[in-house]
Amino acid sequence: MLESEDKQFTLDNSGVILFQADASNPLPGVAIAKITKGEFPLKPAIELNSPDVFPGLEVDAVRDRVERWLQSYLNLVLSGLPVLNAVEDAQPEPVRSICSHLYDSFGITRRSFLEDQISKLDENSRKTLRQKGIKLGPVLVFMPNLNKPAPVGVKAMLWNIWNDKPLPAPTPKEGLTSFAVEDREAIDANYQRIISYPVYGNRAIRVDILDRIISAVYDSAEQGKFQAKHEMAEWLGCSIPDLYSILEGLGHKKIYDPAEEVKSEDIKAEDVGDVKIPAAAVENAAAEDVVPAPAVENATGTADAPVAKGGAEVKSSAPEQVKPDLATFGLRKGKAYSDKKTASAQNHKAQNNNDRFSGFKADAGKQKDKPKKPNFKKNDRAKSGNRSPAVHSAPAAKPATSSPFAVLKDLKAKGKD
Repeated sequence: MLESEDKQFTLDNSGVILFQADASNPLPGVAIAKITKGEFPLKPAIELNSPDVFPGLEVDAVRDRVERWLQSYLNLVLSGLPVLNAVEDAQPEPVRSICSHLYDSFGITRRSFLEDQISKLDENSRKTLRQKGIKLGPVLVFMPNLNKPAPVGVKAMLWNIWNDKPLPAPTPKEGLTSFAVEDREAIDANYQRIISYPVYGNRAIRVDILDRIISAVYDSAEQGKFQAKHEMAEWLGCSIPDLYSILEGLGHKKIYDPAEEVKSEDIKAEDVGDVKIPAAAVENAAAEDVVPAPAVENATGTADAPVAKGGAEVKSSAPEQVKPDLATFGLRKGKAYSDKKTASAQNHKAQNNNDRFSGFKADAGKQKDKPKKPNFKKNDRAKSGNRSPAVHSAPAAKPATSSPFAVLKDLKAKGKD
């Protein structure tokens, strides 16, 4: 046993540890110990069975081996949850506080409890939390890997042991995304939360599905309201009234439901005798090469479809069923809404700034003191009304006698004379 492999140990849902001496045997083996309340909920103690189960071995050595296996098993199944209380001192204080709080609350808690620490996180701190498998949801902070059946069963067992409740602890069926809660007062809300199925409205909802619903609500909200969607009920596996109950349990208020405006009409059943077909229907059918026939139930209890002259079945032209519109809710003005509204305002402001300064060059600040050269377009000078009229000047004309051609002309004239 002291040199055995970890796979030779198993833990059942009653808190009993079993050991299989033959490593190749798939059977669980014999019971050697059981889990008892320890120092912390996630650090239980063990109680060994009679030494006759492991003859020839020292009790302390067996205890040490079983304790080492149990701690390794819990770390593996609970995806690192048991080590959150031992975060390195080098980590920032908000990271250590969040990890310590999650350790005490079995890996899931309300975000409102950690809002002060979350507001102090920088990008590196958030990355550290993601690496530890922690998700900061809009309403809940949780570890998604703890939603699987194995960790859910172990957390339920440890919770019941710590609170002196009987084993095995009740857990939801594998793959169940939500289930109805008949009596809210009788159910333990803390227990439902630590096993990753917190209760909202009249249903207990798996935390990853709940986080998807919450994210869809805030992503689709506009002007402080949103409309419920059919896919939300499909994710939950519940009816539309149950979906409304969950949304109201999250703090949203129903402000408009189109189904409430539809007035119910009484449908009176009439005695059906021989089926008569109007003459107009016969004429229309003949024009379409279809022979109408009375609707007569066949051997399977269903009505026969109309048949064309060639024997082919005529396809029904009934319109496809359209899902009705669901209710509209007023968005809860909580932290998630405020964060989204603030982020939207900041994005809008940033966009305005980008539009405002988009025409400037990167080194515009260096050139702001330099005088700008005028950039007149063609004919701008002529169109300007602020300028004085243009004045054109020309040199005075010289007398004609000063020209050499005029002197020659005079000489010729004198020679003739």
